Amino acid sequence: MNLFVGVGIITDAFESGRMLKFTLSVNQERPCNVPCLIFDPDQKIKDFIDQVQKAQKLVWLRGKISTYEYEFKGKKGVKVDIVSHPKTIIAI
Repeated sequence: MNLFVGVGIITDAFESGRMLKFTLSVNQERPCNVPCLIFDPDQKIKDFIDQVQKAQKLVWLRGKISTYEYEFKGKKGVKVDIVSHPKTIIAI
């Protein structure tokens, strides 16, 4: 099962083409920054993300874990993103 559920603060939100990318900062024993994205966001979700980011409100987020491998300068790496749907992001 590739499901992620987390609670944190949204930081570093920006648009990249047809995606809205942001980081979910989860406060735990060791702080963790989780890269997240939403495909084809409408203006309503863009405004919501901007609002909760500025207010530094906690949000509950659910999404699918997406991984892919890449190669850069002869070294292989793995990238992990959480692909979320706007209806699964709730301010708490």
